[in-house]
Amino acid sequence: MDVTPAGVGGGVGAVRRGVVGGLVDELMGRYLDFLDGYLRDHPDQREGQAHYNAFRILWPHLQADVAGTERDCFSVDARLPAFLEWLEKALAREAIRRRWVRDGEMTGVFWAAVDAVNWRGHDVPGALRALAGGEEGAYDRVVGAVADQRSRVVYAVLAPALPYLMAVTTQVEQARNVGIRVLLDVLSWVDWDGEPVDGAPHPDAVLRGLEGYWGYIDSMWSPEARELTWMMWDGPNAPLRVRPVR
Repeated sequence: MDVTPAGVGGGVGAVRRGVVGGLVDELMGRYLDFLDGYLRDHPDQREGQAHYNAFRILWPHLQADVAGTERDCFSVDARLPAFLEWLEKALAREAIRRRWVRDGEMTGVFWAAVDAVNWRGHDVPGALRALAGGEEGAYDRVVGAVADQRSRVVYAVLAPALPYLMAVTTQVEQARNVGIRVLLDVLSWVDWDGEPVDGAPHPDAVLRGLEGYWGYIDSMWSPEARELTWMMWDGPNAPLRVRPVR
């Protein structure tokens, strides 16, 4: 099922072109300039530690995607190459997100990216528009687009839909409460143990679709956001603990 979101999850080579490529270069240049100053101000820190701290200061919302993984170079300098490889991909996604949101609303660039995906008959674009517009019934529309509510089985389309769903949920204020409720339910229906059944997304693909947004979720203090964070990180068989994102 080829439903890879345009410009998301395809690696740096798929997005380093035009305006987006320029933004990636700008972000990486900003990081390296900041790192130079940080190293001068903190000569006692190891290389990996300094890289991690400079990154954490610039993009705190991305820290959750690094801490405790094989790319966490804070304590182990040997992980620095893996960290830098991941950082370039993360900044490519960050550059795309910068074009997706303006003044708390999703831009035409975002909706064009959503509409460009072959959703194979699932009305993900309509559901996301309902969510972003704060429409009544948005919860049922979004859940129905990515899962069967009766059987609580998620469709394969959930994984490529997640970057867009997370973007709307975290960046559009009127969408947050409903978006968090959707995430609480559909992510609890994912089979995180073992291989997926036919028609369901691979759990690793689901986790990749969530990358880059946990810092935003963690900054929300609603009971639902707290519950979502607990479920994914600390609950029984928490997927972000037992299946770290690769």
